[in-house]
Amino acid sequence: MSATERAYPTIGGVPLRYVRTSPEIMSYRARSTSRFEKKLDNFSRDVARVAPGSYGTLQYFGTAGAYVNKPKYHGLGRAFDLDVVRWSRATCGPILGHHRRHARAVRRRYIGVDALARRWFKYVLDGWYNAAHRDHMHLDDGGGALVFNIEYRSDTVFIQAAANVMIDADLVIDGLY
Repeated sequence: MSATERAYPTIGGVPLRYVRTSPEIMSYRARSTSRFEKKLDNFSRDVARVAPGSYGTLQYFGTAGAYVNKPKYHGLGRAFDLDVVRWSRATCGPILGHHRRHARAVRRRYIGVDALARRWFKYVLDGWYNAAHRDHMHLDDGGGALVFNIEYRSDTVFIQAAANVMIDADLVIDGLY
């Protein structure tokens, strides 16, 4: 990353927390490119703006990390792993397996956060995508335009899961269009 990049403790003014250490939730400073940070800020503002009033105020985003020394988009400072979105009276918890919860309202909250992320990030790999993402949502801005593509498993899996959660479509979630 260039010298102009920086570490930041919030996205869209909402604190970041590292939630992988138990029992304490620690403050976290993410690092990414400035352009990617702006996308995270916009995502955060969307989450705060569209959440029902019954959720309360947005408290923090829990993360497993952003920029790390590994290949692909994390190593480029263009990826973020989302573990939790916490409001004062509600939670979207990828780390808690909310995509598999029996309570439909919990699964709908998960789908809602997932859908908002897709507004800003090309790839959102969620709990339905594969076992490696069962406990977080991976967000990155690689791969081009933000349009649905039947060739991208991440897109088709999301559509299948959303149809099941929102309208009881009873589709097999296999990523095949």
